[in-house]
Formats: sequence, structure tokens, C-alpha cells
Amino acid sequence: MRITAILGRGGMAEVFRAEDPLLGRPVAVKLIRPEHAGDPQIRARFLREGRILSAFQNDHVIHIHRVGEADGVPYIVMELLEGSSLDSWMIRQRKPVTYTTTCKIARDVLRGLAAIHAKGIIHRDIKPSNLWIDRQSSKVRVLDLGMARQSSGEESITQNGTLGTPAYMSPEQSEGDELDSRSDLFSLGVVLYQLLAGCNPFQKENSLASITALATEEPTLLHFCRPDIPAELESLIHSLLSKDREKRPADARLAFNAIAAVEKKVRQGRREGEHSSGQLADSQKSPVPVAEPLTPTGVLAPERSDTDSDLLHSQETEVFPPQPKYPFLEAAINPDDLGSLDGHRVISLLGRGAMGYVFRGIDKNLGRAVAIKVIRPDAASEPAARRRFLRESRLLASLKSEHVVTIYQAGETSLVPYLVMECLDGAPLDVWLKRQGKRVAPAVAIKVAKDTLRGLIAIHQSQMVHRDIKPANLWVEKDASRIKVLDFGLTRGPTSEDRSTLSGGILGTPAYMAPEQAAGKVADARSDLFSLGIVVYEMLAGANPFARESAVASMNAVAHDVLPSLSLVRKDLPSGLVRLVESLLAKMPAERPESASSALDAFLSIDLLGKRNVHLDELLPTSTPTSKSDSKAGPSVKGSGPKVARPEEEPASIHQAYVQKKGILKEKPVPDWLKVGIITFSVIFSLFLMAVLLRKWLG
Repeated sequence: MRITAILGRGGMAEVFRAEDPLLGRPVAVKLIRPEHAGDPQIRARFLREGRILSAFQNDHVIHIHRVGEADGVPYIVMELLEGSSLDSWMIRQRKPVTYTTTCKIARDVLRGLAAIHAKGIIHRDIKPSNLWIDRQSSKVRVLDLGMARQSSGEESITQNGTLGTPAYMSPEQSEGDELDSRSDLFSLGVVLYQLLAGCNPFQKENSLASITALATEEPTLLHFCRPDIPAELESLIHSLLSKDREKRPADARLAFNAIAAVEKKVRQGRREGEHSSGQLADSQKSPVPVAEPLTPTGVLAPERSDTDSDLLHSQETEVFPPQPKYPFLEAAINPDDLGSLDGHRVISLLGRGAMGYVFRGIDKNLGRAVAIKVIRPDAASEPAARRRFLRESRLLASLKSEHVVTIYQAGETSLVPYLVMECLDGAPLDVWLKRQGKRVAPAVAIKVAKDTLRGLIAIHQSQMVHRDIKPANLWVEKDASRIKVLDFGLTRGPTSEDRSTLSGGILGTPAYMAPEQAAGKVADARSDLFSLGIVVYEMLAGANPFARESAVASMNAVAHDVLPSLSLVRKDLPSGLVRLVESLLAKMPAERPESASSALDAFLSIDLLGKRNVHLDELLPTSTPTSKSDSKAGPSVKGSGPKVARPEEEPASIHQAYVQKKGILKEKPVPDWLKVGIITFSVIFSLFLMAVLLRKWLG
């Protein structure tokens, strides 16, 4: 392969013009930049792009010829496109774009997205620099699928735009939520708005400001800057930009149809004499200057009949062919099952997350109920995600603790790896807490903390850090006698190469991260103790003290906000418990307990339960606490659990505790007799003063 010129350079790779020696044709060759060639995550993303592109034969997605490796450097050979990226073209126009041109661009991109989504893939980085205008055909092509996948990946949000470019991300993408095809539609909506208005509505001075704008700001209505565009087009673009994904078009097909409907209406208006021009064009008196079309003959010149006659309307041209709900499952053994996996019966879905699914199943050999965890097929094709899943299997298999979920078997099919675990009856702690009400008794929080710490001791003794301790990853067994630690997908061992903090979300949950974890620093065992401190605080106060409206705001709160003492939130807590939780939540790791064992000893020293292993249900109050005038005792409690009297008055929320801490709230109101005395004294003193002044004036 003879390289003749460099075409472009990005943060991860460089693209060169080259000559294919076998076929004698010009090609584009994409190479990882030398400084990144040894990075396994970048190599994995680069090769993933090659695999994804090779699956497409679509006029609106760039074609790939082959993928290879030379001298340890992987490369991708692609078709050589003549033309320019959309962002370069927009700069040359120096003006907003006609709405007809915008519709043409939208249709072409939606055709490419329809093909991408039909493969179960999400692009995750639709922006002008990833859209190419082919000079020869005037078609717009979708480029750069290096970050594409069905669900959130592993990359961090950085100023270089990994995981997506902040000003073009969907709100759910910036929050780290699970993504679907509507995330790409939001990004396309930003591009279309920018074409028409001449500016990106969410572009701010830095990435954090852009992400905040995505979450909180609504773009200015287009008709204020472009009164010439059809109302239907404006409505469609603003629906694409809806913060709520449910209000966007359901898929690329419906968005394409809406664009086609706008064009059809304009063509009908032209035939009825609403437009004097022989071509489909914008209003003759546009209030703002507009750019020239993409081609001299106009961007909406007639194409093949199947293109302009609602290509994606009919069932015969369905873009998304029917597919099994879980394509990685094999034929069901029983007719009522979802399917089977490597001989195990798969009965029902228990839950799903960014990395995979968890099913209830039946062990093929022993016939017992099990939980089967399966990595998502698109993630299974990514080496880094597959390694993380297999690492979880190995970590779980190495742990021996009654407070850590037990793994029975790990396996792999031709499509996905999986692991078979014990099937736990009960509920995650977050669900269990919602059933109980806002706050729990101190004894409940202490029991949860002790059991969690026993699990963490086993984890930390194996030189591992969990990195995602939160109520959803703590399981309350059905008999409520034991807590188990779940979900080791983010666990980091002493030789782990995983340096990322955020995942399509986020590697770790922002409102439960330790400050050093949120800052991207190395997490150690004390990071898990900080996360446990948040869980205990939340159980006692009734709310997570760091939960904010966005992931970025939560991480800022973790790093900087000083919490009010639990003694201000409620006054029935043992002082030792308050001090222990405050030490767990110290911003500096050195100020926390040095290990899970020492934290457990501290909780045991204030244990309200003694040595007996009790059920959590025994600790729950059976009636509402009464005031002293009604009862001499505190709330009645099942079993032999402790009776804890609630204070007569306590702040209703963490916020109120902040206010009380600043001295704005008074614990006791001013007595009525004191109010009457003050008023009486004021009246008598005023009469005396008037009498003195009157006598002086008369004398």
C-alpha cells in the first residue's frame, strides 16, 4: 500500500490517501496514531469500528474494504471519498442553510442511521464533522463509528469528546443512562438546528457548561431566527431536541417520514402556485441570507422513484426487520420459557443494565433455580467489555463469603459469555427501603452496614475494590436475615488496566462515588467505605445527600459539599454512630477508617443488637411514634429489637438540617407568656415616655 498524502488527523487516528497496489485504485487508509498504538482500549475501539463498518453496504454509510495490521499497528482500508465534511462545508457557506438543503441532509443521514440502527447499533457521536458530503453524488455519508455500540461503553467524557461530543450529546447520554436509537436522533436534531440557525444551541465555553445546557436549557424556537421555514419542520426539529426521549420520533424511519411529509407539502404548494419558482426552494423573501444548495441543480433534484415516494413508509420496505427479542437465546425447552442458553432453561427477565441482562433460569444439570447473567451481544464483540465480564466471573468464583453472591458456573456460546449464579429471593436494598418508608431505625442501618462490611472484607482481602457500592448492589434476602454484595462488573484488581471513571454512563454511580473516584484517581478499599457511608447516611436521613439533577452536579457535590451532621437531621441516633458515619464520609481517604475490618469493629462497638442474628423486619416499627402527652414509651417494635424514642421535634429534611445548622431555625418557639410580657412592657414604657415629653413641653 503506497501512501501519497495525509487527509486528516484526529485525537485517536490519522487518515491518509493511498494507492491499492493490487487493484490500482485510490483508497483511504486509517491508522492509529503512534502514541496510542500500545493502548489496548484505543486499539479495541479502532478494531471495533472496522468490524462495525464491514457489516454495512449502504450508500449513506462509508464502505470498508479490509482491516489489517502492519508492524503491530492496526489499519482500516476504506473507500476514498471526494468532498468535505459537513462542518467544513458549513464554514465555507458562512450563512444559515436553506430549509430544502437541510431536509436533504436530514434524509440522507436518516437513511444511514436507519441502516445502523437496523443492526442494533447506536452511533453515539452524530455531529457535522462525522457527516461527509460526497462531491460526486452529493449524498451525505455517516462516518466514524469507532464509538458506536448499542449501550453505553467504557470511555470517559473528556475534552477530546470520547463517549460523544458534549454539545451534541443527548441528555440521557450525558447522564450515563442506557441509550437507544433516539439518542442519535437528538444529536441529529442539534445538527439540523445548527444548519438553520447558524449556531449550536448547546455550545458553551467548556464541556461541563455544554452538558449542563443539555440538561437544563431549551433552545430558542427556530421561527424567531428563521420565520421562512415551514412550521412542520420547526416542530419536527424541536421534537428531536426534546429532553424526554419518549417525545422524540420512535426511530429513524418515523423521522424520515416526517421530513418527507414536509417536502411533500412544499411540493404540493409549489404546484398550487404558492411558489413561483420551477424548483423547490425557500421563500423568495427570506429574512436572513441563505447558503447555496449542495449542487448547482439543487439538492432536491428528483432521485429514484423509490426514494422520494416515502421510501420508509410501506411495510415492504421496512428498515428494521423483525428480530427475536433476545437473539442470543436458543430455542425454548418449555413453551412458556423465553428460551434456553447452553442447555439452561431461561424463564424470565429479572433485570438489565448497561452491560447485560440477568434472567431467572433452571440449571440444566441440577434442576435448581439459578440466575443467569448474560453480556449484551454488542458488548460481547468488544474485547474490553468481554474482558471485564470474564473478570467478574473470576472474581466472584474466588470469593468465599456468605455476604457475597455465589457463582456456580461460567460459560460461553458462539454469541455471548454468561455466568450462572445463585438465585436470590428478596429484593435490592433500594427497593426494600422504598417499601419501608423514608428513614429506618439505627439498628437497621447498623445491621446493613455490618453485613456489607463482612462482604467487603472478603473482597478487599482478595486485593480488589468494588467501586460501585450502592443500595441497588446490596441484596436483602427474603428472610431479611442477611445482606449480600452484588455486581462486580466494575471491580478493579491490583493489576487491572481499567482506568476509566465514566461509562456511557458511568463506571461507578456519581451520587455514591468517593471524591477520589469522581476525580478519576485510583480507588482503594477506603473508596468503598465512603460509598457505604453514603448508603448508611441515606438510610438514616431518608435521602442521598449527594443526589443532584445531573451526573456532573452529583460529582461536584461529592467533591465539595460538606454535609450537615446526622445529629441535626435526627436526634435519636447514638453519638458513636453519628461520628462513625462522618468518618466514613471524610473527603480525604486518610481520614476514613483504614480498612473494612476496622470499620466493622467500630460498628460492632455501637451494636444495638448484641450477638443475635436478627431479621431486618424485627427492627421495623409497627405504629407511628406518639408524643409524650400520649405515651411514656417510644415506638413499639416487633421482637426483641431496641425501642428508640423519636424526638418531639426534628428537621423534616437534610435541607432543613442545613438551615438549622446555620442557626436560622430555633429548636423551641417563644412562649406565649413572654410575648404578652414584652408587649405590655412596651405599651407602659411608651405611655411613660409620652407623659414625660408632654410635661416638659407644658412646663
